Order: sequence, then C-alpha cells, then structure tokens
Amino acid sequence: MSTTNSAKPSPGDLLKSKLPLKKSIKGPKPLSEKTQFNKQELEACSDGELFAGSDARLPADQLLMLDRIVDIKPHGGVFNKGEIVAEIDITEDNWFFECHFKGEPLMPGSLMLEGMWQTLGFYLGWSGYPGKARALGLGELKLRGEVKPDAGALQYRISIRKIAARQTVLAIANGVILQNGTEIASAKDLRVGLFSV
Repeated sequence: MSTTNSAKPSPGDLLKSKLPLKKSIKGPKPLSEKTQFNKQELEACSDGELFAGSDARLPADQLLMLDRIVDIKPHGGVFNKGEIVAEIDITEDNWFFECHFKGEPLMPGSLMLEGMWQTLGFYLGWSGYPGKARALGLGELKLRGEVKPDAGALQYRISIRKIAARQTVLAIANGVILQNGTEIASAKDLRVGLFSV
C-alpha cells in the first residue's frame, strides 16, 4: 500500500502556477554613499561635476535655491520610498527681496516651489537615474506663510511617492517647506522627469 498523496491539484493551484512571478523592480544604485552635501558640492552639481559620468545638474548662481542637502536616503519618508531634506539660508541679501516687493520684501512662492523641484531633481540624480531633470508640474500647492528677510533657514522635506522608469524617468513626490519647524507650504504630486537632451 502506497502512502504518497496523489490528489489532483485544484484549478486555482493550476492558475497560480501559470502566472508569471512578480519581479521586484529596483532603481539603479545611488551614485554616492554620501547623505549630506554642502553649497560647494551643490555648485559643482550645477557645473555637472559632482557625480562622475552623470547628467545630474542643478540650476546655477542665483537660481540655485538650495544651500545644502541635510539628509538623503533611498528609503524612508511618508511613503517609505525615499526622502531628501534640503535647506536654503534666507537673509536680507537674497536677490529676490530687492524686487519682490519694493518696501515689503517677500520670497516669491514660485521660488519656494522651485526649491522643492530642485530638491526632487537632485534626489533623482543622486539615485543614479540617467538624464537631465526637468520640472513637469504638480497636483496642488498650498502657501500658508510668508518668507521675509529675517526667516533664517527654510527646510524642504520631500517624500518620494513613486518613481517610474520607462523611456523616461518620472518621479512623483509630496513635499513641505518648514520655517523654524513650522510648515509654511506644502505640495502634492510634485513631478520631475529625466530626459536625455
């Protein structure tokens, strides 16, 4: 008498066995093990010299809206898919206070948003994805506070929600701007793409 089980597999078992296995899709390896970058290094990124063999660049000179990267990691953040924290120092010497507005200087909201896009673009470059970063839009922006010349440092906190790497690379993230620990702006569905241009 045989003791082996010769039961037929169920139709559900057969269906499961014919489904392709899901592959874990991982992004490229980060171009640097560093998790903090100073102003000099960010300026080198503007010149295309920070990451060897990479197209990753930031805007230069007055349009560089970052003074340092405080932390960057491939996991973590609100969605546990990556996070980057950057800062910009705000002083009365910032160029935009001379013209926005005369007699009542405020940092333009558009430059606050630009800082969030730059932070997300830097994350993509650091992550090793190929191409040049371009801002593609956002779902929602809320400005809750004004940035005056005595603001000190602003902190950009960007949480990666999704990175889709197909013909082009698209990052979608949420972000907040903090001033002295208080949230003064938030953005949902920030979008930055990488293109070979």
